[in-house]
Amino acid sequence: MPLLLLADSSDFDRRFAATPARGAERRAAWQQLAAAHDAAWAAAALNSPAAADETTTAALEAALSR
Repeated sequence: MPLLLLADSSDFDRRFAATPARGAERRAAWQQLAAAHDAAWAAAALNSPAAADETTTAALEAALSR
């Protein structure tokens, strides 16, 4: 059964908005965790109305199509 790791980045993105490199590190860590478990992964700010924006939709579709 395919697995999808969906990381809610809402709070983290808000807390570390001034340090985008930290967000990139966090996403890389999630990606490594997902890869170690042969899972697809995507990050989205789920508490935002923009959670359904094109970037998030594209990330989810890409993760689900792997």
